[in-house]
Amino acid sequence: MADDRAPRRTQAQRTAATRAALLEATVDCLVSHGFDGTTTTEVAHRAGVSPGALLHHFPAKADLLCAAVGHLFELRQAEFRKAMANLGPGTDRVEAGVDLLWSMFSGPTFVAWLELWIAARCDPALAEAVVRLDHEFMAASEAVFRELFADELAGRPDLARVGLGLMYAQLAGLALFRLIPGHERHFDAYVDVDWDGPAMALDPEDPRWELSADDPLGATAWYRQLPAATRARLGCELVASKMKIGLIFESILKRGLLEFTATLPNGAPEFRYAYHEIIEEAQHSLMFQEFVNRSGFDANGLHPIQELASRRIVSLGRRFPQLFFLFVLGGEDPIDYVQRRELRTGTQLHPLLEQIMRIHVTEEARHLSFARHFLKHTVPGLPRYRRIRLAVAAPVILGAMAQLMLKPSPQIVARHQIPRTVIAGAYTRNKQHRADTAASLAKVRNLCDKLGLTKRPYRTLWKLMRLEYSDAA
Repeated sequence: MADDRAPRRTQAQRTAATRAALLEATVDCLVSHGFDGTTTTEVAHRAGVSPGALLHHFPAKADLLCAAVGHLFELRQAEFRKAMANLGPGTDRVEAGVDLLWSMFSGPTFVAWLELWIAARCDPALAEAVVRLDHEFMAASEAVFRELFADELAGRPDLARVGLGLMYAQLAGLALFRLIPGHERHFDAYVDVDWDGPAMALDPEDPRWELSADDPLGATAWYRQLPAATRARLGCELVASKMKIGLIFESILKRGLLEFTATLPNGAPEFRYAYHEIIEEAQHSLMFQEFVNRSGFDANGLHPIQELASRRIVSLGRRFPQLFFLFVLGGEDPIDYVQRRELRTGTQLHPLLEQIMRIHVTEEARHLSFARHFLKHTVPGLPRYRRIRLAVAAPVILGAMAQLMLKPSPQIVARHQIPRTVIAGAYTRNKQHRADTAASLAKVRNLCDKLGLTKRPYRTLWKLMRLEYSDAA
């Protein structure tokens, strides 16, 4: 009869298992109870060993604590190496590396390490062990970065040490800030904005909603002769209309990203990033819709033809992701440009609008960066026919999206009976508006230049869409 009993473990295996259980229990205690609550008795109890067995492996508490955190560091470094080795083609290695490091600083590793640092301030024996462990960790981290980023570090011998030190300091500061209850970043539309605060009250006739003289429509004689309350209401409804358009755009973006992720293989780091962006864009949509609701303006959605076109764009996330991300930049870049300019000018904005803009600008910077890097790394490898299709579509998509984001909607024009001649003078024939449109797309236009998408005969299309740099001169 066969013997189904598991083979007896060797002494070395039993010793390793006991040590691993003690290290894991120590980290759990540090995270859940802090340094003072991490007693040898509690650790032994959690590990399922006797206090004597613990002392046999770690005669001093400082040795136990540092060994536990050191073990955690080794695990994180191994995970980092593996994750970097499995990056998909076209992935920006530096950005992926920063994201992976942040996962270390935003988890239990950092909390356990912080508990040791704080306790070491008044414990010389622990301080000596902590400093030694810190030096070992930094040396190992530097070696990993020199190996993984050999090309980026070529000719700059000090960059790994200095850059890694600065990065760790910044990540540690951000992680520390999140540990204090009430100070963490929620990325929550109903937490980040104090909607019911007195300063955030939305009155459509508040003078702060009036368009400035720098605005194409605000500079017209037609607008300036309107009563003050009407000027303010028109300004407020223009903002609400743009918020509704932004909400619809981000709906298309989220659905397209879901299509994009459906094509990714297991282990692709883009999957995690894309879902984080979907979550953040969903919060933006909640924020935009809440503003529309409070404005009292019943902003329209898409027309049936536009809705049909939006479904085609969504499918590009799966069928032609390069064209999809070009569409993303066409919608995001103009709004980002306008919002940053408004925040820089020091114009007195309504606090609610200013808060929404600051949140949006901060979070969209990462989304824009991903789209640009994806295009930069994948377009050069496209078949010729796809590059041609992308080159033809680029100016058409960018020009159309910019005008959609920067001009008043047909609903606004009809509601306020804005004369066609005023629209033509403020936008269509306005050289300054055309220059601002070109400037709002300068970054994506430069990217298209580098990707070879603006060569002849495609340059003719850029001129037809009035996106040539000469328009901004």
